[in-house]
Amino acid sequence: MSGGHSNPGAALSVRWAATTIPPIVVALSAVLGRRGRDAHQLSPWYFPSAAAYRKKLEDAGFSVEEIRIVPRPTALPTSIEPWLDTFAQSFLGALPELDRSSARAEVADLLRPVLMDETGTWVGDYVRLRFRATLRA
Repeated sequence: MSGGHSNPGAALSVRWAATTIPPIVVALSAVLGRRGRDAHQLSPWYFPSAAAYRKKLEDAGFSVEEIRIVPRPTALPTSIEPWLDTFAQSFLGALPELDRSSARAEVADLLRPVLMDETGTWVGDYVRLRFRATLRA
């Protein structure tokens, strides 16, 4: 967030979908770590806590009326592996091409007991950061 706002008193109400996905980050970290890679250095993701984002908003001149993290477990339409192909490319793409498939399968194996429900449906542990803030005059 940056300064330069020109409409003091303007209300801002946002629902920001995010994926904290701690189990996925942990699984990627473990699998990449075994291959000499640091997943945290490869991560393009930013998942602030409500307190951290409140501070960003306040530092940018907003008065925060409400801010919270809302869990949004979401059934995935496929297994976790296509999800990883789409959203974890920054991690898996750092590996040699011949190793990506086995690494992805290892991540899926680690996640299966945590993110697959009793019916065999993979569930992403998405969260939403919701806040309402007003630009101070």
